[in-house]
Amino acid sequence: MIILRTPKGWTAPNDLDGHRLEGSWRAHQIPIPDVVDNPAHLQLLEAWMRRYRPEELFDAEGRLVPHLKALAPTGARRSGNPHADGGVLRIPLRLPDFGASAVPVSAPGASRAPATQILGEFLRDVMRDNMGNFRVSGPDETGPTACGRSTKPARRRDSPATGPRTPMAASSHQTAASWKCSASTR
Repeated sequence: MIILRTPKGWTAPNDLDGHRLEGSWRAHQIPIPDVVDNPAHLQLLEAWMRRYRPEELFDAEGRLVPHLKALAPTGARRSGNPHADGGVLRIPLRLPDFGASAVPVSAPGASRAPATQILGEFLRDVMRDNMGNFRVSGPDETGPTACGRSTKPARRRDSPATGPRTPMAASSHQTAASWKCSASTR
């Protein structure tokens, strides 16, 4: 196993408008804002992205070059493990009535509702009913946002065999995307 520890925003420009980017909280999410309205920031973003040498990675149509595409696993190994992402161990989920989570809408734009809170409460109920075969995974914001409501009943052990059913969180959005982000069966 190789563990590579890097600062947040490792490849980002060191500074932006006198503020440190690399290794600071400013490197999170959108480290260079307002590129549409600020030509200097757009130029900085372009220089940063060009350091990845995209012309060596993609053809003129924007497709991954063949020799890199050939490196990707095929068949059952695409997810790295044939049991990952459901794989051959699929177990039907017991799902609550999603209609119970509906928000009444009398007219377009007339209702306001916290979407992540409602989703979190629905996922909480899915977890409650499927403690042995369902997990919620997402980026590191899963806990602090209202979607974190899905974690409330999950912090218990349902049996020594399955252990705790706690949502998985990752500080990398790319990792979360590879986990299929919002929810996956195990």
